[in-house]
Parts: sequence; C-alpha cells; structure tokens
Amino acid sequence: FQDGNNFEEVHDIQERNDDILFGSSERAPVKLTVILPSYNEALRIRDTLKEYTLQLDRIWERGYCDILVVNDGSTDETMQVVQEFSGDRTIPVDCISLERNLGKGAAVARGISEVDRRQSSNEKDEKNCGTMETIILVADADGSGDMKCLESMTTLLASILEIEKHGGNWKKPAMVVGYRNSMETSPLRTVTRWGFRTVVQTVIGNRHVRDSQCGFKLMSLSAGLQLYSNLHLVGWTHDVEVLYRAQVLNIPTSEHPVEWTDKAGSKLLTPDNNV
Repeated sequence: FQDGNNFEEVHDIQERNDDILFGSSERAPVKLTVILPSYNEALRIRDTLKEYTLQLDRIWERGYCDILVVNDGSTDETMQVVQEFSGDRTIPVDCISLERNLGKGAAVARGISEVDRRQSSNEKDEKNCGTMETIILVADADGSGDMKCLESMTTLLASILEIEKHGGNWKKPAMVVGYRNSMETSPLRTVTRWGFRTVVQTVIGNRHVRDSQCGFKLMSLSAGLQLYSNLHLVGWTHDVEVLYRAQVLNIPTSEHPVEWTDKAGSKLLTPDNNV
C-alpha cells in the first residue's frame, strides 16, 4: 500500500501527463498516429495490429489515436488483411498503398505526407476551440517494439518541446529515437547492427543516438515533414539520412529504451535491399 503523500504525488504526475497528452482548458489535445510501413507482411500484420490496438486502447484516450499502415507495393495479401482487420475498432486502422515497392523510407515519407494532408483538412476541435495537433510514431510492421514505453516517450517529447511552459507547443520539430533494449537476437544480427552503428556514428557523429536503425521513432509532425520529405535514401538505410538531417537542421533529438524482440520471419534485407 502507498501512504497518502505518495498516492497524491502519483496522482498529480498522472494528471499532469493527461493534461500534456489530452489537453486542458488552456491547451488543445494531441493526436497520435502510428505509421507502420509494410512490405509483404500478410502473415504477421494481423497479430501486430491486434497487439498494438489493445496496447494503445490502454495508453491513449479514444478518439485521439489511430494506426496508418503504408503498404509498400506488397505482392502478397497485406492490404487485404489490413482492410479485413480494420472493421469496427476502438483504435481506427487505415491502409494506403504505394503502386510499387519503393523502400521503407519512402513508405514512411508517404505516411507522414498523408498525416499532414489529413491534419490540414481537419476542422477546429470543438471541445477546446483549437486545432488538434498530431504527433507520429513510426514502428515496424512485425510488432517487434513494445508499446508500453510510448507514454514515457511522449512525456520525453513533451519535455523537449516544453509543452508545459508558455510558448511550448506540438508544432515545433523534435524527435525521440528508440534504442533496442534486452534484445533477443541472432549473432548475425548483433554483428550487423554493431557494424552499421559504428559506421553511422563515424560518418554523422554520435548525435547521442546509440541505435540509429531502431524502427521505433516518435516525433512531431513538423519534424517528420522536415526529416522525411524528398529523401535520397529511401530503403532500409534511410535512418542515416534522417539523423543527419536532424543534425544539420538542429532538430532536438533524444533517445529512449524500447523493449524489443526480433520476430520470426524478420528480414535483414529483401531482394530490393529493404527491411
């Protein structure tokens, strides 16, 4: 049991977090869109959507969260599986498709541009008399990243953006990059990841990011637009360019641990060099 003081402290922290995420009398709420770039994920995407919608329903307030699957020119039934799943869900699930396989970076960029298009067409939020701003979580379609870190990642993003201070708002660019924690992975993946991280840190500098290739990234919409528009690297190496852009543009970037489990069937490289 907690004593009264501890209980009140926990309650105050939770109330403050709720004000940050879901708005208050002075601040409009923030909406979360989870982008899942997907290429030939028909066998696994249903399980990911099931798990993520369950987790998001516990973490995020209903009406302020959705999932956008970007089908990267799949040749299997990925889109059909998503459409069948998306029915009547407490967390809305939608799917858009690229005409052909362009790469993970291109799929993420397409998803962000779609979020921006929808954001621009949204009407004023009637409850708070202000526009509902949007933040984006990019995650892997195989569900390797655990969503339970999302709330603390969002609190960190809010801290970077100084949401609780006068003048702080979700429109400013900022990003929180996950780093894979307690990974269950093969020796080949471990060596490959270590080698790639070393090269990345040598080329673009540390950037205080230990895991440049982690597929779990939370960002404001403005950061996403600046970091992913007109990418030169559109395949699995796109993260290098994204982090380099963040450095050049002075976009605040931090990192946060993500519990990670490599799922059966995950690919290091596809024939087109995409993850």
